[in-house]
Amino acid sequence: MTEVEALEQAAERYRADGYEVTANPTPEQLPESLRRSRPALLGKRNGKSVLVEVWTRGRVNDLPPALLPPGWSFDVVLLPPPEYPDAPGPGNEATPEFTRLLLDELDNLLPRKASQARFLVAWAAAEAGMRVAAGRSGLAADRLPTKAVARELVSAGVLSHDQYERFDQLLEVRNRLVHGVPGDGPRTEQVEFLAGIARALLGQTPVAAAG
Repeated sequence: MTEVEALEQAAERYRADGYEVTANPTPEQLPESLRRSRPALLGKRNGKSVLVEVWTRGRVNDLPPALLPPGWSFDVVLLPPPEYPDAPGPGNEATPEFTRLLLDELDNLLPRKASQARFLVAWAAAEAGMRVAAGRSGLAADRLPTKAVARELVSAGVLSHDQYERFDQLLEVRNRLVHGVPGDGPRTEQVEFLAGIARALLGQTPVAAAG
C-alpha cells in the first residue's frame, strides 16, 4: 500500500464517521501549539478535531505532539515495510546452517568446470551470509533487496566499501545469468570472492581477508 492509498482510506474512514476532512491543512487551521505539526489530514466533527499522519520506515523518529489542546486527538496510519521484487519476502530466513550447506555443495559437489552453477551457488552463499549477518543486527533482511542489505553491512562496518563495490559489480553478472543471458563472467576469481564473503560472515575467516 502506498502513502497516497493509505491517506485515501483514512480520509474515507473519517468521512464515514461524520468528519469533515481536510488534506494537508495549513498552519492557520491548527491551534497555535500545533502549528509546527504537519499532519496529512485534519478531521473535524461536533467540536472535536483529529490530526492524522502516515508513518513509514523513513519517519520512524517522528513523535506525536506531547500535549494536545482540549478536543484534539492524534491518529497514525502505519505503513508496512515496502516489498521489493529483489527481496525473498516473509518466510524461512537465511541461517548459518543453510549458508554452510551451500558452501559444502560448492566445495564438494560441483565440478570445477561447472562455472555458471558454481557462480550461482557462491552468490547464494554470499547473500545468505549477508542476510544472516544483517539479522544479527536486528535488520528485517527478508524484506530488503540484496544491495540494501549490503549497504547496511557497510554502514555497520561488517563489509568494506571495496567489498561492496565488487559485490555490486557482480550483481550484473548474477542478473544476466539468472535471466539466461551471458555476461562478463562467471570466472573462478569471482566465485572465490563470493565464497570468501560467505565464509567471512560465518566467522571462518576475517572479513578483510575475503576481498
